Amino acid sequence: MKVQTLLLLGLASFLSAPLALADQGIAATPTVVVKGQTVKLEWYITGDKVVLSGGRFGKGVVVTGKTQAIDRPLQTTRYVLDDYYHVNNPLGSGKPAVQRLHTRYSVVVKVFTMPPLAVYHAGKDWTVDYVKGWKAYPIKTPDGIPHGLVFFQPEEDSLERLGVAMLSASNKTAETLMEDVEADIPQHYKDVKTISRDSITFCGEPAVRLVFEATDPAGRRIESIVLAFVHDGMGYVVSGRTSDSEFDVRHLLLDKLVESFKPGDQRTAYSIK
Repeated sequence: MKVQTLLLLGLASFLSAPLALADQGIAATPTVVVKGQTVKLEWYITGDKVVLSGGRFGKGVVVTGKTQAIDRPLQTTRYVLDDYYHVNNPLGSGKPAVQRLHTRYSVVVKVFTMPPLAVYHAGKDWTVDYVKGWKAYPIKTPDGIPHGLVFFQPEEDSLERLGVAMLSASNKTAETLMEDVEADIPQHYKDVKTISRDSITFCGEPAVRLVFEATDPAGRRIESIVLAFVHDGMGYVVSGRTSDSEFDVRHLLLDKLVESFKPGDQRTAYSIK
């Protein structure tokens, strides 16, 4: 009977319960999004009253009995799940027969605003998106292939940049091309650590996607995405890097730039031996 009486008092009575903060209890997928992207919130809390707040849920919406919700945040948002519940204490415990409790869980979803992009046309060889306002820095390569190496960055040797390399690869596969890249990385970075390495399909071709972190010659810790594949006898290595401390958010930009790359038809452009 006492428990039923407490439930009839509603949320107002629960607000007087002791508050305990918890790090887990609600999860967001994904936790970093572009503006307006869908976020799925999930929890497995069963209390007398469960309230979700933040984002479109404002100061709080009762979600008792539910385990998930959807939002499309426009800015970085903290979602809070308040769980109001009770426990029955045994007689003689020195505690109230019915003890009201309150635990708060939260998760933060970071929102990244994508900057304006422009398209770079390397003749008929390839195209790629880059951040509007960045400059293209073509580098002359030993094999003399036009557009063989181009960096895109705010200024020379910027921490954040995009790079495209094109080379003859008639006897290469995506795997062997990436092996060459991995062998070359220590020549430019130290303290290299591989985060992930996956075989994928890109532009209809087998490809390898590598994510690694390292320290550059200036002592800056970076994290980089590298994509390698072979198309029409030419090898392509497309990479994007940024500060490792910003990678959890800015990888959305790097992914978009790297994945925007499109090769041209090289079968008539070069004589591949």
